[in-house]
Amino acid sequence: MTNYDPASREARNGIVQWILETHYLGRPADPSLLLIGLPQEPILRAEVQDDGSVLVWFRDQAEPKRERSPRRFDLAAFAALRPLLLAKAHVLFSRTDTPPRPELHDLTFGDHIKVRRIIAAAQPGQLVETVGDHRDLRRSNLRLVGAPVGPTQNWSHKGRELAVQTAVTNFEKSTDDFGLTPQEYEALLRFAFKLADDLPVAPTDKAE
Repeated sequence: MTNYDPASREARNGIVQWILETHYLGRPADPSLLLIGLPQEPILRAEVQDDGSVLVWFRDQAEPKRERSPRRFDLAAFAALRPLLLAKAHVLFSRTDTPPRPELHDLTFGDHIKVRRIIAAAQPGQLVETVGDHRDLRRSNLRLVGAPVGPTQNWSHKGRELAVQTAVTNFEKSTDDFGLTPQEYEALLRFAFKLADDLPVAPTDKAE
C-alpha cells in the first residue's frame, strides 16, 4: 500500500496565493508558489519550463516501482490539479482505448477519469484526443470530438464534475488538517478550473 505524505498548509497557502494573484493580476503569478510542498503523493516532482508549461512526474499507484514519463501541463491547469490531488488522490496510468495507438497510457484520476477530459472540460458524449504527443496535456494539444458508438461510450460520461465530486469526498474523509471546510475546498477547485478554462484550446470537431 502506498504511504501518502499529508499535504501541508504551506502547500495549500501557495496554491491559493497563486490562484488569487493570477486572478487579480490577469496573468500567471510566480510559478514557484505551485511547487511548495512537493513531492507530495501522487506527484513525485514538477519542473517549470522556459515556455511556462510544467513537466510533472506522477507515481503510478498500480505499478509504483515503474518510472513513467512526465506529463506536460499549462501552468493554470497544474494549479487546478494541485488542489484536486491534495487529499490522497488515486492516480493510475491506464491503457488507452483510443485508436490508433491503443498501446499508449492515459493518466487517470479516481474512478478512471481521464485527466485530459478533466482539463478539457469534456461533456458527456465527447471524447478528448491529443493532437500531438499523448503526454502533452496542454489545452492547445487537446481536441474535443464526438464519441463513436462502442465501448468508449462507457467512460465518455466521466469528466470534471465527477472528478470534483470525487476530490471533495476524499477531502471529507481525510484526517489531514488543510485549514479548509469541504465547501471552501470545493469552491477553490471550481475557481481554479475556471482560471484554467481561460486558456486557448484546440478547435472542437463536431460529430457527424
